[in-house]
Amino acid sequence: ANAGHYGGVVLAVVPEIEDKPTTISQTPFTHEPLTNELGRRGSAVYKVSINTPSIHGAEGRGMSALDVASQIPAALRAISMPAHPRLPAASAFVRRITGESQALEIPTQAEVDIDVHLVPPHTHETFGDFLRRELGRRLQLPPGGRFELSLLPRSTPYLQPYEADLSNPYVKRLMAALPGDTASRVEYGLTVADENILAMAGIPCISWAPRGGCAHTCDE
Repeated sequence: ANAGHYGGVVLAVVPEIEDKPTTISQTPFTHEPLTNELGRRGSAVYKVSINTPSIHGAEGRGMSALDVASQIPAALRAISMPAHPRLPAASAFVRRITGESQALEIPTQAEVDIDVHLVPPHTHETFGDFLRRELGRRLQLPPGGRFELSLLPRSTPYLQPYEADLSNPYVKRLMAALPGDTASRVEYGLTVADENILAMAGIPCISWAPRGGCAHTCDE
């Protein structure tokens, strides 16, 4: 049992949409049977700060911070992202690149925001270490150039990935009580949801919801 807001809670069953790769973009209703979603990827946004030496723009030479930043989308596509035996593999994309010239020099500062979905056993910290190392292997920097990677601060915590423990006695009892072959229909989510918050509090989570597509629309 958990303490605090979740005192006495041993299991959570959440009516959340199923968002595996084949259904998240599905638009027609299919009314497929109920499934059991037993885990979700986590999410985070990392900020890459890039600094390069100052060179007068009239010289027509040198690698700017924006030149380095523009390498990151291709670098991400080249990285073999961490996989998981059941959850969809980790993924990342660039959501923002900013930088501009100051005075007469080529841009010496740029920032890149990288949106990530990660899988167990990674945490935000360990995935940040992974991403920093992999980008360091791929980015071409000018002499004296450098980059730093950190979690982009925000007011609410980023959500960690989770997977329900099928050996948990309460999970086992619930799965055993399901009718027919329902217990065999197991999926794992692409995106984060309320279940991640509960799982971070130590509560086993199972998502139950009809599969009909139309995610995040009035017809969900």
